[in-house]
Amino acid sequence: MKRAFQFISAIILTLSTGVAALSQSSYTAQEATEDYEFLIKQIQTYNPALEIYNPDFVAKSNQLISATPEEVNAFDHFKTISKIAALSNEGHFLLGNWEDEVHLPIVEDRLPYLPFEVWVIDKRLLIRLDLTNEGAFTPGDEIVQINGKPSEEILNELYECYPSDGDIVTYQRAKIESNFAWMYTLYISQDPNLELEIKKSNDSAVRTVQTAALVRTVRLENYRKRYPDRANSNQEESIQDFYELEITNGLATLKLKTFDFRFIEKYELKAPKFYEDIFKKVHESEVSTLLVDLRGNTGGRNEFADQMIPFILQSEGDELLKTTTSWEGKVRKYAFPKKDKFAFGGAIFLLVDGETYSAGASLARYLKEYGKAIVIGEETGTRYEGFVAGSTQLVTLPASGIKIGMPRYHIQYPDSKQQETQNRGLIPDYTVSKNLDDLLGEFDPVLDKALSLIKANKKP
Repeated sequence: MKRAFQFISAIILTLSTGVAALSQSSYTAQEATEDYEFLIKQIQTYNPALEIYNPDFVAKSNQLISATPEEVNAFDHFKTISKIAALSNEGHFLLGNWEDEVHLPIVEDRLPYLPFEVWVIDKRLLIRLDLTNEGAFTPGDEIVQINGKPSEEILNELYECYPSDGDIVTYQRAKIESNFAWMYTLYISQDPNLELEIKKSNDSAVRTVQTAALVRTVRLENYRKRYPDRANSNQEESIQDFYELEITNGLATLKLKTFDFRFIEKYELKAPKFYEDIFKKVHESEVSTLLVDLRGNTGGRNEFADQMIPFILQSEGDELLKTTTSWEGKVRKYAFPKKDKFAFGGAIFLLVDGETYSAGASLARYLKEYGKAIVIGEETGTRYEGFVAGSTQLVTLPASGIKIGMPRYHIQYPDSKQQETQNRGLIPDYTVSKNLDDLLGEFDPVLDKALSLIKANKKP
């Protein structure tokens, strides 16, 4: 049975943080282990590809929980839960929600978190937005240490806590980058007093800066004051949030930004007609080169990946498109589609990154396998040979009540004709990443590389 809430020593912060005293649960080793073993069994039950991609899951998980101390606080408990989920070698996990005991204090302004947003380049942390009360940072300043812990060590710990397909780090990096402020607080430290070693962007010297973590409403207030243009730039949703098509001088640029069902339902989109309209327009415009941008497309409805195949088919298709296996062992085979009359026959170039994920990554695979696309950017975030996704099984851990969502359908593709890898995403033909100068100047070296390749491809 979960222990009653125990008040840790109250932390009275300055009025500028606006934070109330924080209380949290703690668990005996028996209670914590009950959660861990339950989670392990649920992952074994619902992940139909566990033995294929990670046969050592149970051994690794047991080794992790063998170090459980006699008493575990709520944050350390959640950290171990996350590590077990990450050991499953699949990315489609939901770790808790904003109503559980570790997340809710952030929502309720009881738990302050880091007062800045970051970029992650390799194992370096660089300031993107300064939300401190003092305004002491400049975009591009490097965070060398936080409270004595080197940034590389911090990132390594976060990588251990965030589920990802196989050995793919690009997706993890992108998610850690966008969620770093609160992930640091949940997984690394809840200390509101921050001592940072900072290397200024225009100076190699390292200096120490004192600041404080801030609660959500104070951070938001600082954001609105310091970045009013960003804060006030909210625009109404439009179809351009789903896709954009531009045709100029024989080049069609198609940006597919998401396959989120909310947009699909809002605009009443049907995948076959959606693609037929696009490729009919491309055909009538006598386009010789197609540039498809899937960067940031984290997926959604699978049919918006599958139904594009007839329009990009340039090589002979397989008899089988894919196979899905449910957690109950039910197998479904999908036949390969036929080529459409408006199928594009020119050169295809494809832009991808770590957030080209799930159904977005499936389409990237199809463009590579069947459209002979030249790929530029970063490794995609989803395993190339197959992954577990589909509907989510939500389970509640018995001791803590924390809810974990886990995928339960294995999507498996035929053997690749283009890439022989295991536990990796689509590997680009030209690997291009943004450096700090690109980020500060809002440059796009991935697109620049693609356009230079397209220009060279058009030479007689």
